[in-house]
Amino acid sequence: MSDSKRRLRIVGPRDELSGKFPRGFEASVRSCQAGDRTHRAVVLACGTLASEIVRRCLPPSLAALPQRAVGETSKWAKGQSDLAAVRQVRQSVFEALGDTIVGTTRTLGQNLEVMAMSVGDIDGHIERLIARYVGLAVHYSLATVTATCDTLTEPLQALEVARCFSAAMAYRNVGLGPCRDDSLHQAAREQARWEHDNLPTSNVHTAQSLELQLIHEYIGVHWKNNVDAHRLYAEQFLAWAFPE
Repeated sequence: MSDSKRRLRIVGPRDELSGKFPRGFEASVRSCQAGDRTHRAVVLACGTLASEIVRRCLPPSLAALPQRAVGETSKWAKGQSDLAAVRQVRQSVFEALGDTIVGTTRTLGQNLEVMAMSVGDIDGHIERLIARYVGLAVHYSLATVTATCDTLTEPLQALEVARCFSAAMAYRNVGLGPCRDDSLHQAAREQARWEHDNLPTSNVHTAQSLELQLIHEYIGVHWKNNVDAHRLYAEQFLAWAFPE
């Protein structure tokens, strides 16, 4: 056997699997060449997640532009569009981020009654918290779209899509769910009063500041559960689309 046949192929950093993604999907992302069949399949899979997150996290009146961007990536993957068209609409999505966040929060403000029953400044704090979570849901939704667009020239950007997808869903679900849940506010209020009255390490704080801390602790648990669940959801889809 010749020396050349005994040598192992050098594995570069790009080829090394991280173990953070479904093996079939990550292997496809790291091994594909720009424009080949596998690369186009990766783009289509990312576009599926991007289209779903736009539908779930943006009001219909603001979803047209990002959905058009996703549509252009799909047409590119099918040989029906060119890179310039994708880049142009991707730039438009990026530039529209601020207006999309403002428009989404305004739309929600017109259709949702903020349920904040705590006393003092807690009401306003919770309203600002809801707006922040909704804004982050919009940000990560559009990041899912732009990462999908970037996958056309940088296939490794596909590895960002599931992360952005799960973050968007977590912020959307928690902002419109637990953040507005009176039972969570009441539980934080009662726990804050008990700690303030009974624990030396807690009564150095006011009951109101303890309530704020507890609200964020409770909401943080919900956010972590949501982001894990939707990361699993995205990865199960990618594992189905790219079996080992």
